Amino acid sequence: SSYGGSYGGYHNHNNSGGAANQNCGANPYQKSSKSNNKGSGWSSKHIIFSILALILIALIGSTFHFRNTLLAKQVALDGAKRALEGQGGRFGRGRADRQARKAEREVNKNKRNNRKKQVHPKQKQFVNKKMSDDLTKEIESLKAQLEEQQAAHADLTKQQTSSRGNLNDQLRKKQDVLKSLDHAKNELEDRIEDTAKYKAMVEGKDEVEQYMKKREEALWKRIDVLEKRVGQNSWREAEEWFGSGPHKVELTIEYPKAPSADNTDASTWPMTQAKLIIDLAPLDMMPHTVNLFLQQVHHGLWEGCHVSKNSNHIVQFGPSYDDKDHPAFIEERRPQHDGENFEGKTHYSYFYDYSLDKVTYQEYSKDYPHIQYTVGMAGRPSGPDFYINKIDNSMIHGPGGQTNRDDFHNEADPCFGKVIDVKSLEILKEIDNIPMDPERGFELQYPVIIKKSQVLVHSDHPEKGWEGVEQEWRAVYQGDKVKHGEDDVGPMEGVGNYVERNADAERQ
Repeated sequence: SSYGGSYGGYHNHNNSGGAANQNCGANPYQKSSKSNNKGSGWSSKHIIFSILALILIALIGSTFHFRNTLLAKQVALDGAKRALEGQGGRFGRGRADRQARKAEREVNKNKRNNRKKQVHPKQKQFVNKKMSDDLTKEIESLKAQLEEQQAAHADLTKQQTSSRGNLNDQLRKKQDVLKSLDHAKNELEDRIEDTAKYKAMVEGKDEVEQYMKKREEALWKRIDVLEKRVGQNSWREAEEWFGSGPHKVELTIEYPKAPSADNTDASTWPMTQAKLIIDLAPLDMMPHTVNLFLQQVHHGLWEGCHVSKNSNHIVQFGPSYDDKDHPAFIEERRPQHDGENFEGKTHYSYFYDYSLDKVTYQEYSKDYPHIQYTVGMAGRPSGPDFYINKIDNSMIHGPGGQTNRDDFHNEADPCFGKVIDVKSLEILKEIDNIPMDPERGFELQYPVIIKKSQVLVHSDHPEKGWEGVEQEWRAVYQGDKVKHGEDDVGPMEGVGNYVERNADAERQ
């Protein structure tokens, strides 16, 4: 090459300009032997630096070109100026010509120098193409390396995520193991403590048994005292209200009765009413249960109740615990008390509101067992349902008979009355003829309702009734009370009527 130089620091191996040009700056697009020995690829920083170097080289070349052009123009302008100044004489014109020629020579010299410095267009095109190819190869290599690095980074990220998940699982397992160990430790400590207690109990078994026996005896003594006190208060209350007895309860029952033995279609049986008499136990035997039943009857709570069960061994009466049972008879079963709102109430709720729903304790007398046609109170604690024994139920309703109820101290159902009236026994047989409802177990297919209930007390001075017949038993109507010392029944002071009827009219 006649130029004998380098362009932008790029070394031309075909240049014969001498060794001085071989010490020029290294080509930024050519890998050094040192970098090749390392064997590492170009990073994105290298690419950016290379692009910046190319831009810097282009700016430097443009600057030199415009500077030379400006210098040439300035020289020409100076020559022209001097020529104009020297037009006044011959010497002036000669000097101006010389200066013009000198300026022209300077311009030609500068052009030659610029041509020497410039790269031939073909050589420049070759150099640019080679640099472009090298740059493309470097970019492709960098892209490949970048993809490999991204893939490796993704793999490392997955491994890190998996490792973190495994680490979290191990930490959770560790916490679970620590909790299990703490739990086992606490249980072991509890077992050790319990073992020490059991050991002390075994070693002092006789002392513990004696202590527990004393405690149990003291407890039963306390229970006996409480039961005795409740019985005494019940006895006193019953005598104040209804006299010392004997006492009876009269229940007016409404039920379907077969007109003849040939008629077996119960749906055609007419409704009839009859009086069922229950003779109550003496107050000295069953004071608490007898007084509870007398108060229930006297407060009109049994009016509207029905036969809830008719099984093989008992016929049971009780209030409704759900108004959905027999909807047509809801109003019949509700006691009609003055000024009360019946909305949302069941019949049982009235027993509960008067605290007359259950016995305080399971009262029982061995002298009054559950033989046939006796009356007992159902449940634990018993009440308010009562039943009439159709057979001898002394075993299953006596002490310890209801083992499925976890009886406490051989408890029994209270037995507090009996049915001995012949007509009343016939009523029970007629009720027994009513068919069962197959969808309701032991419930009757047609309702048997208690329409009216009242307490009967014995009178030493019988009065004559409608037909002149002497009445030995007198009714204690709701709102009335036995007058002591006068053998008479009259209104209680300060106690109002419980139902929508006048007690005086009822007595008349």
